[in-house]
Amino acid sequence: FAAGGAKPQRSSCLTDKGQKRYEVARQRIAMTVTARLRGCMSSREHPHWLHEFKRLFLECNLEFLNKELINSLMDAVPKDEDIAAVLQYKQDHPGVPLLAAEEFVYNMSTIPRLKERLECMAFKLYAEDSFKETIQYIEDQLAALDMLMKSKRLHHLFLVIVAIGNKLNEGTTLGNRQWFRLKTLKMLGDTKMTTADRRERHVLHYLIETFPWTREVLDEKDMRILAKAQQQHVAMTYTLGMDHINSWLAI
Repeated sequence: FAAGGAKPQRSSCLTDKGQKRYEVARQRIAMTVTARLRGCMSSREHPHWLHEFKRLFLECNLEFLNKELINSLMDAVPKDEDIAAVLQYKQDHPGVPLLAAEEFVYNMSTIPRLKERLECMAFKLYAEDSFKETIQYIEDQLAALDMLMKSKRLHHLFLVIVAIGNKLNEGTTLGNRQWFRLKTLKMLGDTKMTTADRRERHVLHYLIETFPWTREVLDEKDMRILAKAQQQHVAMTYTLGMDHINSWLAI
């Protein structure tokens, strides 16, 4: 109950979780816009902050809508069921003021293609960083490929594996190959062979014992190059970018 004998505040038509999320976003946006309108930070909301926010948003003003604010908005895009709940409440209770979180949901729902606009602005804000990351990814991949292509030990190892495969498959259609599939490398530890001394050995063990240099085909520098090439996920960057471009086209 409210202090001083006032009537208790009504329950929100939103879930507790949703109400808190929208209230946090609303407060952050209101304070940011208020600071812009008043020229300084203030604990009191400017009476016209919402109108100013909508204007800046529809203008895609990225000087105001920075990364932090865009991220806050992305996390608080009203769900369809929350919008429906607020609209239903307004219809059932005409003249009854909405609570702060409900008002936020209602006002955000009046912005055409809110989510698509946010995605486009986020893409534009992060495009340069994404481009740099993608270029770095490509350079790392090329460096790894160049290292593998120029590795004499790796080339020699592959020739040895081809020779072993041809020997194991001698007399069959697979016994005169000049190549092997890369997945064969994973099978070396499971594939068995009979050596000249009639011992049954795994191909991998035979390789290591017969050719000691295969223990260190790639040195530490080579391994660092490979590890770096595996750090980036360009497919994710590409997919994210295409999603935002499609959102822009939808607007």
